[in-house]
Amino acid sequence: MAQFQEMANRFPLTEARAKLTEIVSSAQYAGKVTIITRNGKDAAAVIPVSMFVPDGSSEKKPAVSSGHRLSARKEKA
Repeated sequence: MAQFQEMANRFPLTEARAKLTEIVSSAQYAGKVTIITRNGKDAAAVIPVSMFVPDGSSEKKPAVSSGHRLSARKEKA
């Protein structure tokens, strides 16, 4: 992630909140990384989905809907 920090836009959380649509669009359509800071320190990043690797694996995992999780909990009870 260090290589992305140099080319990333940085916004304090309060400013990022106001520009969230713009930040997400720039990640989605332009492939830009945005670092969000809190109290002057890096706190989070908005990155294009293509850069995201969940759990350190390169395979994409299917999403589980919350409805599925709820029904699974009811069956266990």
